[in-house]
Amino acid sequence: MKTFTASLFAAVASAELMTSMDYAFMRYISTHSKMYQTRKEFNLRKEAYALVDEHVQRVNSDPTSTYKAGHNRFSDWTPSSGTPSSA
Repeated sequence: MKTFTASLFAAVASAELMTSMDYAFMRYISTHSKMYQTRKEFNLRKEAYALVDEHVQRVNSDPTSTYKAGHNRFSDWTPSSGTPSSA
């Protein structure tokens, strides 16, 4: 897994400039030992993660919020199905 992540990181870094979201998603993949079979699946999971991240940021920046949000091993799952994004 670590080899896959390192290889993927190198490929993405060499292909284009990485955004802070790219770095956050790569940390998420590493932290939760995620493995994606195709680039299409990787991109779908990244999109799902980005939607969750928007929610996390919105909740945590709201001074009236009564809770704090964060990422967990399910942050790359789609909200509609409750299961991992399919490739």
